[in-house]
Amino acid sequence: MQLLMNRLFSAPEASCFGRFGFITPILVSLWLLPTAQAQESEEVSANQQNELEVITVTATRAERSLTEIAGTVSVINDYTIEQNIVRDIRDLIRYEPGITVSGGGRFGLSGFNIRGIGGDRVLTQIDGAPASDEFSFGPYLSSRRDFVDVDALKTVEIIRGPASSLYGSDALGGVVSFMTKDPLDYLSGSDASTHLSVKGGYTSEDNSWVTNTTLAGGNDRVQGMLLYTFRDGEQTENYGDGAGDITGPARSDPDPFIFTSHNVLAKVVFTPNDNHLFRFSAETYENDSEAQILSATDTISRGVRVTANRAEDTRDRTRFSLAHRYTGDFALFDRSFFQYYHQASESDQLTLQSHLSQGALQNRRRASIFNQRVDGIELQFNKSLNTGAVTHYVVYGIDYELTESYNSRDGGTVDAVTGRALPEFTPLPTRDFPLSETTELSFYAQDEISLLGGRLLLTPGLRWDSFELEPMVDAVYLGGNVGAPIPQPYEADQVTAKLGAVFELNDTYSLFGQFAQGFRAPPYDDVNVGFTNLIGGYTTLPNPDLEAETSESIELGIRANTPFSSLSLTAFHNDYENFIQSLATRGFNPRTQLLEFQASNLKAVEISGLEFKGNWLLPEIDGLSALVSAAYSRGEDQATGQPVNTIDPMRAVFGLAYSISDVWNTQLVLTAVAGQDRIDNTAATTAFFAPAGYATVDLLGEVNFSDQINLNFGVFNLTNRKYWEWGDVNGRESTDLALERFTRPGINASVSLRYAF
Repeated sequence: MQLLMNRLFSAPEASCFGRFGFITPILVSLWLLPTAQAQESEEVSANQQNELEVITVTATRAERSLTEIAGTVSVINDYTIEQNIVRDIRDLIRYEPGITVSGGGRFGLSGFNIRGIGGDRVLTQIDGAPASDEFSFGPYLSSRRDFVDVDALKTVEIIRGPASSLYGSDALGGVVSFMTKDPLDYLSGSDASTHLSVKGGYTSEDNSWVTNTTLAGGNDRVQGMLLYTFRDGEQTENYGDGAGDITGPARSDPDPFIFTSHNVLAKVVFTPNDNHLFRFSAETYENDSEAQILSATDTISRGVRVTANRAEDTRDRTRFSLAHRYTGDFALFDRSFFQYYHQASESDQLTLQSHLSQGALQNRRRASIFNQRVDGIELQFNKSLNTGAVTHYVVYGIDYELTESYNSRDGGTVDAVTGRALPEFTPLPTRDFPLSETTELSFYAQDEISLLGGRLLLTPGLRWDSFELEPMVDAVYLGGNVGAPIPQPYEADQVTAKLGAVFELNDTYSLFGQFAQGFRAPPYDDVNVGFTNLIGGYTTLPNPDLEAETSESIELGIRANTPFSSLSLTAFHNDYENFIQSLATRGFNPRTQLLEFQASNLKAVEISGLEFKGNWLLPEIDGLSALVSAAYSRGEDQATGQPVNTIDPMRAVFGLAYSISDVWNTQLVLTAVAGQDRIDNTAATTAFFAPAGYATVDLLGEVNFSDQINLNFGVFNLTNRKYWEWGDVNGRESTDLALERFTRPGINASVSLRYAF
């Protein structure tokens, strides 16, 4: 704990409340509330208590209350998704400090950043199947993780910090687990054997419309569901949208953009008796978009002027799974779970340009593809053991995954008048890495040990992972990477561990803490990347000697729970080693006369921080509740002593909600973000842009006209504040002409209406 405090407060500028000094007395006074409230009447309704108790499955791979978890987990349910008018994964974590999603525009949203760690270092899964990797190469290919439609989600659970002892590779910085809806989510609590609902909604910030239709039906033994969501819209506006329509890098408006998406989810659940449950799921997601890249139009490179720049992209994902759950009393297990899943995703990105070169008009075409196919098996066993004063709940199992990754780039340039093919700078078609097959096999075990009459809960866990990468070289790869080293196979294994503890001091307060390890195996594209540009004078080299990235986390905290409130304060310290820097500069090779780039392992990164979250039911005013959450992180590159630029500035959320029975409710939410004042500027020509702090106010509401008709609305950025999110401008210099284009929207609104038959 002393190490954490030293890291957080060793310098005046490190104070987590430096920009928000008013938060310190507020948090102290809020922490004292549970004691005062505990002395008040304990007559509180069951509904109020349920509002404070939250269940997680992802944290321990078994259903547990958050109060029993030794780490920090965020749980977002479908009601919150509806209430907050969530339309994408960025909206999903709008009020979750310490977690961000950046990006947008043509290539979509990036993955999740948790406590300063993002990309493929955060495991993202959908009903247990991993989402596609992120992969980017050059200006024409950026495949991201924006493959999920939020209307299909029942719950989103986010583990903050390493979780490889249960989830293996890629859980280096955390886990995001999407769980889709089941038929019983619509049929439970109702005497009806069928459910039909339709939903329509509109969001002004991207002029988008959504329609959703859900059909569910069944009986005690068999239930089925079919859910379809359609969305269409335009580019997300920014603060200066409409200020000008110029082309080139100085353009302040977003690039024109239109999109449509379709998501279909089907499930059948069969429960032949009390012991067996079978679930079949099938899902398909497709997003088509067209963009006019006006910000890259009228630019000049090597004497060639871009006169037009258009993009046509498609992202799609197909998934199906078959799962079986057995409940019974056996010597080795009380419950077993088996699942086979198959998931295939594809990003097709087509760029069409018109060039003016030495007075001649040329048409250029670039077609980039990134595909991934994953087949996996989960086999898990749960067992309860009672040995008198000590009880155990053991979870153990096997995970197997086979991942096939595919990439290609093709295209050509022709004379716009004659149609004659013109020479290219690099051979086409080509691949940036060879066709790759990755096999992962894992064994894990975890024990929840209850001591002292249930007051002390210890949770040790251990996992072993084995990896095997097999590249498959074909004529396309060889033709596009002449002279490159022959791709090499890669094998490795890793053991990760964790130890968590929760201790109840009394009926109100409990202490928790854990030590957890994480790791990430070297990705296929860094091990066997291949690209040479003779005209540009550079080449990228593979590196089969890369080491796995690893992390170690210490997390300590205190919780307070009463019938009226739920609070937690957490301090964490994470050590990351052997970070892989893709395409790091290796130097000039006099033999080949080329500048060489190669992935390499960095020394170490340290990230520490504080997180607070509190919810209160205020009994003095019936229907009134409040929430406060805040997160602060501080990181340092141990090799350079410089800050870590992926860490967001401090963020705090204050909310006040009021409801009258089940008819209507409303929320007022203030989000306050500190200015970014810790930036590593060593790679900047001048200095990177540091966005100032800001505060926004949102108004949310819900009206239930009847049991069948429900209306949700939201007005965001009520004060019409101009601001930037750090993740959107990270790496852009303060002199960048494009900064205005990355402002977030001014005042905007969303509304949705659902009717259930």
